Amino acid sequence: MADILVSACDELADEYGLTRAERQVVILVVNGLTPKEIALRRHRSVETIRTQIKSVREKLGVCRISTLSHAVFRSVEKTTTHGQAVQ
Repeated sequence: MADILVSACDELADEYGLTRAERQVVILVVNGLTPKEIALRRHRSVETIRTQIKSVREKLGVCRISTLSHAVFRSVEKTTTHGQAVQ
C-alpha cells in the first residue's frame, strides 16, 4: 500500500503543482502524523510544516486535512483502477 500511496501523491503533485516538500508532507499527513511530528521528522519548524500544509490545501482547493486525505485516497483508487494491482 505504501508504494501506491506514494504513486498517488506523485500524481497529485504533478496535477496540482505541489513542490517536493509539499508532496512529502502530504504523505506524512495521510499517514496520520501531526504537524509537530512531521516537523521533527523533517527537521523543520512546526510553522514551516503548517505553511506547507496550508499551501497544499489551497492548491487542492480543500479546507481541512481530512479532505486532503480523501483527495489522496481518491487518487489511490484512480491509480489502482488503471492497471496497478493492489497487493
